[in-house]
Amino acid sequence: MRKRQWPVLVETYQGRFPTGLSAPDNAQVHEVALAVREKGWAPYRIWFDPEASIWIAKVIDWGQAA
Repeated sequence: MRKRQWPVLVETYQGRFPTGLSAPDNAQVHEVALAVREKGWAPYRIWFDPEASIWIAKVIDWGQAA
């Protein structure tokens, strides 16, 4: 049986944006982090929001930091 997949969003100082990725709610945080890294982001905090049914990856936005 297939598990339901939830979207993964990145959160920057400008807001939240879709990554094109999805993961089940019971995925391990490190699995989501690796997938987000493969998309070119640098996540430092990742969590699943059960109320919104989404994964959120807080990322370092080097353009803003510079």
